Amino acid sequence: MKKLVFIFAAVALLPAGRVYAAPELSRYRALTERNLFKPLWQSAQPSIRDLEAERKAASESARVEQQKQLEELRNQEDARRQDAKKREIESTLIITGIVNDGQNTLAFIKNRADNDKTLSLKQGETIADCAIISINTATGTVVLDYQQKFQITLSLNGE
Repeated sequence: MKKLVFIFAAVALLPAGRVYAAPELSRYRALTERNLFKPLWQSAQPSIRDLEAERKAASESARVEQQKQLEELRNQEDARRQDAKKREIESTLIITGIVNDGQNTLAFIKNRADNDKTLSLKQGETIADCAIISINTATGTVVLDYQQKFQITLSLNGE
């Protein structure tokens, strides 16, 4: 009864002929966010399933991150090994000459690692695990491919 009297009193105080819009619902956002109508006996703590799922997700993301770091370290180590192998090959193999008889081109390569033996090699043959890709008589260069991982260019003048 008191509510009904209050509503009539509130309506009577309103000026006649004016239209009032409903209040904006964004003002009540605090009620929905805080869930004021939730019973007090319900705990605000997440359930065990939620905690387990969160823990699993965290451990999975940590494992993935660790695998990425491990892969990056492996790639860096492989790059260092390849660079060291490239420097080793460049220091042990020396071109002493290139000849061309019109049909075949031969490169004379001295291998310091094999008692300074000089071998005459043509395109497609291997020395020190490197295949000869090309022999260029005009520039005096030989291009070697080390196990299809990287290429090395050797010059007659040693540059």
